[in-house]
Amino acid sequence: MSTVPTPSPSPSTWPDITTTPRLLASTGADFCYADESLDNSNLSNHFTNCLWTPDGTTLLTASADNTHRTFIVPPDLLTSPTPLHLKPYTTTAVPSNPYSTAIYPSASLSTPSTFLYLTSCRSSPIRLHSLLHPSLISSYTLVDPNTEQHLPAHSLCFRPREHNTFLSGTENRIALWDLNRKDPVTVFKTIPTRRAPMTTETMRGIVSALAVSADVGVLAAGTFSRQIGLYSDDGAGEVVGVFELSEDEDGGMGVTELRWSVCGRYLYVAERKARAEIQVFDIRVTGKRVGGFLGRMADTNQRLGIEVVGSGEVVAGGEDGMVRVWTPHEEGEDVEAGREPVGIWQASDEPVVAATMHPTGVVMATASGTRRWREVGENQGEEEDEQEYWDNTLRIWEIPRTSDIELMPGEPLRMAEEELAADG
Repeated sequence: MSTVPTPSPSPSTWPDITTTPRLLASTGADFCYADESLDNSNLSNHFTNCLWTPDGTTLLTASADNTHRTFIVPPDLLTSPTPLHLKPYTTTAVPSNPYSTAIYPSASLSTPSTFLYLTSCRSSPIRLHSLLHPSLISSYTLVDPNTEQHLPAHSLCFRPREHNTFLSGTENRIALWDLNRKDPVTVFKTIPTRRAPMTTETMRGIVSALAVSADVGVLAAGTFSRQIGLYSDDGAGEVVGVFELSEDEDGGMGVTELRWSVCGRYLYVAERKARAEIQVFDIRVTGKRVGGFLGRMADTNQRLGIEVVGSGEVVAGGEDGMVRVWTPHEEGEDVEAGREPVGIWQASDEPVVAATMHPTGVVMATASGTRRWREVGENQGEEEDEQEYWDNTLRIWEIPRTSDIELMPGEPLRMAEEELAADG
């Protein structure tokens, strides 16, 4: 059985981490074997996503068994001498594979009524759930008025300046919703008709990624057909512009994630089957590619997330099980030069689908796994001596920092025990 390397006695510090950090907690082998609950019990129950709640108390995951799980962070996470075992607090089954998940921006464990998240699936409306119990709170349905067909949301995004509203992306449409209404507030067609000609204000295809810049109030929407649309007023305004991603030797077969730089000037674009690069665009000049973050290692159809953290560093997991960190461009620096990662370390033996930083910057969570099948021998009735092991694991790592970096207080890491004790 392969294992993740043990950390170095003298780990490097953020963001130049080149040795595996100290492991604080993990799910161990809980999801590393074939799952009999899956339709095909020979399938790997791998993680597909992982998100921190804004208050830093809880992790929300999605897995191949069509299930969301919440993991409340142990209060002794930073002080335990040995790695802790993460157990799900809540397990919520959804009808089919989750396409997208978004946590309510004001979610707080201390206020259960706000501890909410949205999830979308292929075969059902958008669903609103609590992070503390599995029951369905509300649902939101988008229907094609011509065919009465249910339109699944492939992407979700809360609006940063109006937390009770959110956006969803589907084929040729972006919808604006209010949490208190079952039907969309507005539905914007990204192209008037299926046969309409393409212009600098139209885009065609499944809207697979959404991201709103709180600084400039612009929504970026990306499609599997490799187009990017920009829209004003947090997605409720006019079309700013639409551009296509250029063909190059690196490939790329559709946008899977969009992130804004801390300054709101640059848009970072991640694609599936993009071997080497996260592309960087300057939104002041619509469609102008100004560089990229090199060495991503994402030559796969699997969604591998990217994240902007701290002072603007970009973090991404790779199909090689590595986590990579890139620093943002400095003022006056040649932006067009591609940037190599300054930090790289092994987090898993399988692809890292998410590498997400705690709000304090003290710890990072990674989730890993990929779609695999258990090899069945010729003699089907013969019991196997050893089950096949896959590294489908949620892990929390300590992020070493230099002493001159001022960290936010670590209270969110200890809040969980107090809140749960109060509920009891």
